Amino acid sequence: MDTTASQVISNSYIPPRLAEQNSRFLNRVALKSLLELVKIWSRWPATKPKHNIGSEVDLFTESNITKKKLIDKILVEYWPNGLNLLQLSQMDTQLIVKKPSASSMGTSGWTSSMAKIPLSGEELMITIEPQLFLDQLMTHLSKVYLCHSYVAKHPVLPLTIIRVQVFDFIPMKKRIPSKDELVSHKPFFLAIPQNSPFVIHTAFQDSVTKTIMQSIELTLSSSTRQVVLAPTNDPPVKTLEALHIFKGSSRFSNSLGSWQPYADGDVDMPVLGEEKNHPIVKVNRIDNNAVSNRPTREQIAMLRFKGTVDPLKSERLFEDTRAIKEVAEDNTNPYSSIAPVQFVKLALKSADDSNEDPITIKFTGTDVYAGLYELAVKGPVDAALIPEALTGEYGVESGTLENGKFTKEETILLENN
Repeated sequence: MDTTASQVISNSYIPPRLAEQNSRFLNRVALKSLLELVKIWSRWPATKPKHNIGSEVDLFTESNITKKKLIDKILVEYWPNGLNLLQLSQMDTQLIVKKPSASSMGTSGWTSSMAKIPLSGEELMITIEPQLFLDQLMTHLSKVYLCHSYVAKHPVLPLTIIRVQVFDFIPMKKRIPSKDELVSHKPFFLAIPQNSPFVIHTAFQDSVTKTIMQSIELTLSSSTRQVVLAPTNDPPVKTLEALHIFKGSSRFSNSLGSWQPYADGDVDMPVLGEEKNHPIVKVNRIDNNAVSNRPTREQIAMLRFKGTVDPLKSERLFEDTRAIKEVAEDNTNPYSSIAPVQFVKLALKSADDSNEDPITIKFTGTDVYAGLYELAVKGPVDAALIPEALTGEYGVESGTLENGKFTKEETILLENN
C-alpha cells in the first residue's frame, strides 16, 4: 500500500538486508509458489525488475528450472538491488498459509482476543472492508511508529490476513536519518474471521504488540462506540486452520470431542423423518448381551473423541459462501484432531480437599488429543473413564477439573490497558 503519509513506508522501499538473508528467505518458499510470485512481480509496477523478464519467466516450470537457479536469477539478474517490502510481505504471508514455522512468525503460534463494548460488556461481531480497515489502522499506528502493512485473503479459509511491520531509526548524529538507518521489529500478523467477535493474531508480548493492538481497537471503534480487545487465556496454537475452528465462523467451535456429529449434521433428523431412523433409536436396539455387538475398545475411543465411528460428512468445517476449493490432504493419521492443539493444562481438584493444592497435569505435542486418542485405543488410557476435558471437547482451553466439572482457566496472556 503506497501512501504519502510520512510515517507509512512505501511498498517500494528496499530494507537493508544481506543477499544471504534474502536467499535463505526465498529458499523457504516452495518452488511452485516462488514461480507464481516471480511471474506476478514481473508485471507489477511496485515490483518492477531490472529489465523486462515477462517472456522469460512465463516459460519457467517446476520441471525446467531448479529452486536454486531461480533464486540466483532473482537476486543477481532480476532484482540485484534487493527485494522490497511488498515482495518480502507477500512471501511471508505465503509462508504463513503454507508453512507457518518457516515464516517470520517462527514457532510463536497464534492466539486471539475478543472484541467487546466495555459499557455493556457485549461481544462485537466484526465485519470489515479490508482496504478501508487497513488504511485506518495505518492512520492510527503511524502516529507512533514508522510502519508498513500488507493485506491478503486466505486462499481457503474466510479470513483476512494483515501483516504489519514497524520500524525504528537507528540513533545517529545526523539530524535527518536516511532510510538505510531503519531497523525493523518482528512482523505482526492479524487474521480476521468473518462474522466473529474474535481477532486472531500472533502471540507476541511486547510494547510494539501492545501498541498495534491499541491501534486495532481504535480502528474498530467509532465516534459513538468504543471497542476494546479482551485477550483470551488460551495457549498459542500452531495453525490458523485450528484456531479458526475455535474462534471463527465454524459450527464445530462448540461441538468438539464427542459432540462433533451434531455440528456434522449427523444427529438431528429431518422434520418429516421417521423416528425409527434416528441414531439414538438404532443404538438402543443393539443387544448388548450379544458378544458380537459389544463395542470394542477402539469403538469406545472413537465415540469419546469423535462422537461417531464414521468419518465426518462435512466437506469443510466452517461457514463460507465461496465455492469449495480442492486442498491436497497430506494427513493420513487416523487419530488426528480436526483442530490440533499443542498444549493442554488440566488441574485436578477434589471438593473434599479444598485446602490442598490441585494436581496439575500438562500435555504438549503436535496434536495432544490425537495422542490421547491413540493411547485410548492401544491400551494405556481407559477410553470409558477418561474425563471429557481430555477428549478435545473444550478445544484449546485449559482449566480445572473438580468432581467432573470443568472450569476454564482465567489467565491473561496479553495486557492491552
